[in-house]
Amino acid sequence: MKASELSHRLGLNAEAVCRYYLPNGRKAGRYWQVGNVQNEKGQSMFVRLAAPGILGKWNDPAEAQHGDLLDMIQLSRDLPDLSSAMVEAAHFLRLSPAPSPQNFNSNRKGKKSSNRDIAKRLYADTRPLAGTLGETYLNKRGITLCDGMGALRFHPRAWFDANTYRPAIIVGVHNNAGKFTGINRMFLDKNANLIERRALGELNGNAARIGPINAHHLLVGEGLESTLSFTVTHPGQALAATLSSAHMAAFKIPAVVKYLTIAADNGTAGRDAAKTLETSALRQSVKTRVIFPKLSDFNDDLIGAH
Repeated sequence: MKASELSHRLGLNAEAVCRYYLPNGRKAGRYWQVGNVQNEKGQSMFVRLAAPGILGKWNDPAEAQHGDLLDMIQLSRDLPDLSSAMVEAAHFLRLSPAPSPQNFNSNRKGKKSSNRDIAKRLYADTRPLAGTLGETYLNKRGITLCDGMGALRFHPRAWFDANTYRPAIIVGVHNNAGKFTGINRMFLDKNANLIERRALGELNGNAARIGPINAHHLLVGEGLESTLSFTVTHPGQALAATLSSAHMAAFKIPAVVKYLTIAADNGTAGRDAAKTLETSALRQSVKTRVIFPKLSDFNDDLIGAH
């Protein structure tokens, strides 16, 4: 049985699932409320038990986590992957024998891995950006889709909160080995205006890769739009968008890179991040150049020039 089918069946039995896996919670109207997906007492996390909306969808604003009941089972039981959660769910629904007992340590690393799995499932549900509100948003920022932007995808109805789905640009983040580590979601309104950004998975040290891969000369930018602006001014340049100043400071420079351009935002956080990354580059004997925009970021410079 597919994960989507299991998730649907779990949703039809949402209250029973919550009572079994989140017994420290309680029913409150259309929702099950509990402290978090690890079943601690509290009211931060809520799970939808009744229409309207998709049954079993849950959200924990305090932890910036959300998902369906299959994700909840994986996280609450600290299972190592989606396949293990599917076995557990099938057993709960009495579709299969009980899974073999396993001892999975509950730790922060396991939690990050589970978040990465949720991000991977959402990313797999996306479609190309061309012809969508996502492309319209980039065009409004002076950016045109081009080869090498495969990390940018579109979801027409991404989960936003307990009552709302919104269109979103979904940006895939990868490490230097090309392994998927997480996503950045850019929620849009019906007029292709940006509402909010949210990250999910492991972004620290990693980046959204645009253009050539394994290039000797890499430009590392801070925000997505700021970094994408170089596809207009420097077409063909290998780019890495770290998606925040903190992630820029922690970016792991690929061993193949010989020349690094750091394109930081024009503010205290950007300058501090650039200095930290420059220090890391010098330790790796990478020739480095740091550049700053005239305005707040390079996308503002791009738009202001037109």
